[in-house]
Amino acid sequence: MIPGLALASLFIFALPAYASATPSTVTLHDVAATFPVTSTTCPDGSIIPGGTLAVIFNGVAHSSTDANGGIHFTTTLEASLTLSASTNGIDYAGHYTAWLGGNAHFTSTGATEFGFTFSAHATGTDGGRIDFHMDSQFTVTPSGTVTVDISNFRC
Repeated sequence: MIPGLALASLFIFALPAYASATPSTVTLHDVAATFPVTSTTCPDGSIIPGGTLAVIFNGVAHSSTDANGGIHFTTTLEASLTLSASTNGIDYAGHYTAWLGGNAHFTSTGATEFGFTFSAHATGTDGGRIDFHMDSQFTVTPSGTVTVDISNFRC
C-alpha cells in the first residue's frame, strides 16, 4: 500500500512538472483522492487493516534539468486521512506526510536515483492506533543493474 501510494503520488503530480526544460513548480491544495488498500503485516507482527483510504492533501512538486539534460525532481505531500477498514470494521482518522525525490543523470554514469519517506499516524474509533514509517532509496544504472536498494518499514 505505502509504496503504491508514494509512487502514484509521484507519477500523478511530479512528472508533469518536469516536462519543461526550465525549472518548474506545481502547488497542490485540498486535492481529494480515494484508494483501496489491502491489509499489511508489520515487521512486529501487528496488522494494518485493509479497506478504503480517503485523503485530502496539499503538496509541492518541483523539477529542473541540468546542462546535460538530466532531471532532478522533488515532491512533498501532507494530508489528512481516513481509513474505513473493511477487515476489522474500525474507522481511523489521522495524518500522513510523504517526500519523494530523484535524479536521472545523462552523463557518463547515466544512473537514476530515487528515494522517498512516508509516515502516517491514525487513531481508530476503538482508540487503537496505526503508526508507521517507510523510507526507501535505490539507484539503477542504464543497463538496469540496481546498485543501491535500501528499504525500511516499521509500525
